[in-house]
Amino acid sequence: MICSTPISRIALVQTLFILIGVLMTVAHLKLYSFTDGQLDWNPIAIAVRNYGFLLLIIPTIWALTCTLLERNNTNRWSPFMTAVSGFVLIACFCCLFYWTITTPHFTRFSLQPMGQ
Repeated sequence: MICSTPISRIALVQTLFILIGVLMTVAHLKLYSFTDGQLDWNPIAIAVRNYGFLLLIIPTIWALTCTLLERNNTNRWSPFMTAVSGFVLIACFCCLFYWTITTPHFTRFSLQPMGQ
């Protein structure tokens, strides 16, 4: 199958970002699960680990919406707006997965008086 429209190409890139981001988040959570100490796990990273593949619904909905908006004969939506919205969505995925990968947990600090 050859991706012939920009919508399908951008949706494919969005899907690849989701798959790679979820797998990298799972790998980092497994890496940090063996550390000693008291860790507060990042709830967003845990949600991405458990339910991250549900994010694949987003590129599907985006592609269907953009297809319907472009085929509509109004001048309110253009292929340029489709590309911009697709790349904005990719940037949002990048930010989400960067945060879940770099911050899989929060460290608890114990406040003890100095000198003890």
